[in-house]
Amino acid sequence: MAISIKNGNGESNSTTAVTVLAAPSATGVTRILPPGGLTIYNADTVAATVTIRYSDGANKRNIKRATLNSDEAVTNDGPIHLEDTDDSLEIILAAAITTNQLPWVVNYIEKT
Repeated sequence: MAISIKNGNGESNSTTAVTVLAAPSATGVTRILPPGGLTIYNADTVAATVTIRYSDGANKRNIKRATLNSDEAVTNDGPIHLEDTDDSLEIILAAAITTNQLPWVVNYIEKT
């Protein structure tokens, strides 16, 4: 078994879901998001509501929803394991952002 630390970053896309942690590339690969491994920052001048959600392809499950004032951030609370090739983690905003989308950073562990 090999373990590696990986990361990624991007920004929200208003009310369109954005994948922040993609599904494992193959059977037998696990991606683990530790507590605090995902950070979403509100770079806009107005409050924004963001939802972190788990997807297994067809089904979506909200993990956390937070309203962030300008210059506030939110992180995931507990560990999240992606084990199947259709599992992923997404963020989506409750309303359109007109000025600055919300940047995010993800740090995770991959076991192969």
